[in-house]
Amino acid sequence: MRITFSSWLLTAVVLASPTACVKPPPPIHVYRIGDRVQAGPLVYTVLGADWRAQIGEGEQVRRPSRRFLIVHLSVTNGGSETLSMPALRLIDDTGLVYSESMDGQNVPSWLGLIRKLKPVDTLEGNILFERAAQIL
Repeated sequence: MRITFSSWLLTAVVLASPTACVKPPPPIHVYRIGDRVQAGPLVYTVLGADWRAQIGEGEQVRRPSRRFLIVHLSVTNGGSETLSMPALRLIDDTGLVYSESMDGQNVPSWLGLIRKLKPVDTLEGNILFERAAQIL
C-alpha cells in the first residue's frame, strides 16, 4: 500500500506542476476613440478611424481583399530617452488579430515604418489595417 500511495502522490505532483506554472492571459481592455492609452512610456490616443473600400485614385488606386481601416492617432513619448513606436495590432470582437500594414502607399499622413520619438515628442498621423477576406 505504501508503494501505491507514493506512486499516486508522484503522479498527482507531476500532473499538477505544468498547470501551476501557466500564467493566465492578460485582461482585455477596451478603449474608445479619444481615450488615452499608456503602454510603458508611450501614450497613444486614437483620434479617428475610417473604413475605406479603396485608397488612392486612378492608376494609383489600391483595393483591399475586403476593406481598409485607416486609424488616425497620436503617440507621445513620456519617457526620458528616445524610443521607437512599434507596429500595432487590432483585435476584433471575435478575437481575430489584424497586424498593421507595412505598405502605406496612398495613405495620407502615413506615419511610416521608422517612428522614433525623442522625450516629450508627439507624432500624429495615420496607420493602416487591411481586413482580409474570411476563409469559409
